[in-house]
Amino acid sequence: VLTLPGLPLIYYGDELGLPGAGDPDNRRPMPWGDAVTAEEAEMRAEVAAIGRLRRQSKALREGRLETLHLEPDLWIYARDAGGADYAVVGINRSETPRQVSVVLGGDLRGVPRLGFRDPIGGATLVARDGQLTVEVPPIAARILVVD
Repeated sequence: VLTLPGLPLIYYGDELGLPGAGDPDNRRPMPWGDAVTAEEAEMRAEVAAIGRLRRQSKALREGRLETLHLEPDLWIYARDAGGADYAVVGINRSETPRQVSVVLGGDLRGVPRLGFRDPIGGATLVARDGQLTVEVPPIAARILVVD
């Protein structure tokens, strides 16, 4: 949600993966303090980091969306605000890690060498001749921005 066009909406409890089902189970009490599990705290920290990244990246706030690769459980798309203000997002719903080579669009099409970084996970990657190999862990997302 934080990498898609438009104003993101995080519903109550989504920031920490609060479970729920149909109404009235969709509004469970929010855990606070010691009631927050380590897994919930980790998810909340990741959502906050993505929110900070969105604030810093014009591409994630205003960029045009272009699908680079699509399968039933894997979506890799770019957010392009022009020039090097470019981000690549991969979302993997499968239980296995996925690795796909994608062709960059916009002003980056065919660029001989370009560095990308994963501000959340810390990795760096290099696109060569306008192609970037994106690896997305299972049941996860990955955001890459031009370095």
